[in-house]
Amino acid sequence: MASRVVLIPFKTEHSAEHLAATRGGEIESEYLQQLNSLEPLKNDPAMKPIYQNYMSMLNNRRNELTGWRKIARDDVVCADSPTLFNALSKLQDPEDTLYIRGHCDPGGTALESSDHKEQATVAQVVYILKNKLKFNFSGKVKIFACHSALDSITQGSFAYQLAEEMRDANWQSCTFYGYDQAMKTYPQGGHKRAADGKRAKEARCRIPL
Repeated sequence: MASRVVLIPFKTEHSAEHLAATRGGEIESEYLQQLNSLEPLKNDPAMKPIYQNYMSMLNNRRNELTGWRKIARDDVVCADSPTLFNALSKLQDPEDTLYIRGHCDPGGTALESSDHKEQATVAQVVYILKNKLKFNFSGKVKIFACHSALDSITQGSFAYQLAEEMRDANWQSCTFYGYDQAMKTYPQGGHKRAADGKRAKEARCRIPL
């Protein structure tokens, strides 16, 4: 089975939303408590709208906390995660995928954390990968970030910049991808989505080198 790892190249303290969106999690207990308390009253005309409102919130929360499909919790890592080395070092086969996620602008020179308080430049991302991701990695590197495949007027896309830097650093066998649209932070039913609601893969572009 192919391995998939998601690198969030920032400290954990700045990555709460990206971690929750990617890993998934538990349904928050207060929603369940409210539903349990309202269950006996759900057919009462006065209480039915309140019950339905909580049910809607619970379903939305379940959807948000599904996380990405086919991604193990320990394979979603930040720059300071204790499982960082183990996660990256397992990527070896052509069918394996490394996702790198953050916020991005067209032609951006850095990714930004989910709280917008930390940045990771191309050089910093490469530094995180060194001595962890094998140089003979022949799988896919996908920059899951808004507009990561788009150039600006004066600068190539972030995905292109990273691909160039990684090739220069001796990763010669992997292929690189970015996205030409804005991405939704949270998946739907485990599927990554673009801002227009379509599957993220429809906005994915291979970076030519």
